[in-house]
Amino acid sequence: MKKNTAIRKKHRRQIQKNNRLYRKYKRAVDIVLSGTALGMLSPVLLGISLAIKLDSKGPVIFRQTRVGIHKSHFEIYKFRTMYADTPKDMPTHLLQNPDAMVTRTGAFLRKYSLDELPQLWNILRGDMSIVGPRPALWNQYDLVAERDKYGANDVMPGLTGWAQINGRDELEIPVKAKLDGEYALDILYREVPAGLLQTQLDTCWVNVGGENPADYVHKYQGRMPTLHLKDFVGSKSEHMYDLIGIDEGDVKKEDNAFELRPVGYGKQDFPAILEAAESCGVSWVIVEQDEPSMGKSPLECAKLSIDYLKTL
Repeated sequence: MKKNTAIRKKHRRQIQKNNRLYRKYKRAVDIVLSGTALGMLSPVLLGISLAIKLDSKGPVIFRQTRVGIHKSHFEIYKFRTMYADTPKDMPTHLLQNPDAMVTRTGAFLRKYSLDELPQLWNILRGDMSIVGPRPALWNQYDLVAERDKYGANDVMPGLTGWAQINGRDELEIPVKAKLDGEYALDILYREVPAGLLQTQLDTCWVNVGGENPADYVHKYQGRMPTLHLKDFVGSKSEHMYDLIGIDEGDVKKEDNAFELRPVGYGKQDFPAILEAAESCGVSWVIVEQDEPSMGKSPLECAKLSIDYLKTL
């Protein structure tokens, strides 16, 4: 048992190291690209600033509070494209007559998305990344709540993202939120034939990510020869990612905290999951317990899981 615990801790340390390296690499790429772009585009930025100043009264840069990673707030920078007396904290498409509030220079900047260029400074500061979901307004509570379902609030917001490419403000909020949280794997599944790309499905993290595991198995039938069965209680929180190797340090245990449980001792609908697995041709089903639970070791929890599955 001590040997297994040591192996598990060693594996977790390696995952934590890989995650830290990935975050450092991504941050380095953001710094290099945004810094280089700011330097190369400085004459363009200066020309746009002058055009805005000559076109209408008011500041060149528009500042606004937006929602960042883990629903933190930060101040975003944009070139001002509307008259200075336009309501500041309202999405453009909700204004009564938005076209009348856009300046002549602003219309040109918006047409080619040039008003977003000052966000290169947000990226350099670490508020944003090059690629990620567009940051919501602080008072877009419906969009923020919908993004929670798909984990999009736990990703660094970006200059451009999947929803931005697929319709921008024309999208309904549920569609936009789902695109914001869509995994790169989902996109690959649509483009790469099943014979060339398959994966293992972890039912726990699919559920936490906002998908019904049984529906997910049906959705990607033929892609998942192996199914990992995990159960859990509690709800998603900002301090659960140490379970998958992201070290967040010492944190206070929350009420209704997320906790892995033996199969059949949590909130997962395993009869539906197993029915989907059988009908979709899943070859292997694995019982998995990453952490001790209910006062029992992982191996004891695995036995509880197996005993439960025998009753189905």
